[in-house]
Amino acid sequence: MTLNSFFHLLVIDDDQLIIDSLKMILPKNWQMTSLNNAKLLDSKILVHAAFVDMHLEKNSTEAQG
Repeated sequence: MTLNSFFHLLVIDDDQLIIDSLKMILPKNWQMTSLNNAKLLDSKILVHAAFVDMHLEKNSTEAQG
């Protein structure tokens, strides 16, 4: 990897505060795609890391992420 390499983070979370916080702390060589619903995910997207909310539906007790 060169110093100019970019990485791609996928964030799936329904809490906009989490998404905004991750954007603020993400290093400059990372790009981020955020979704609030896992069903919107395009299977052709290339990511290097993912941050997935395990409870996307309100009051859920079953992990879904």
